[in-house]
Amino acid sequence: MKIIVKEGQDIEVLNMTEQIGGGTGEALGTAYQLADGRVVYVPETGNETGN
Repeated sequence: MKIIVKEGQDIEVLNMTEQIGGGTGEALGTAYQLADGRVVYVPETGNETGN
């Protein structure tokens, strides 16, 4: 698995290891790739209505 980090115009690709990206965490949202190649990130709201 790879971790891709984008900060401004800089993109860094890291191979996931126990030291990089391993461990536990929580989901923050979902990313969707559109048919034209764009990626849209939708953050979790904590409830079903989005309010």
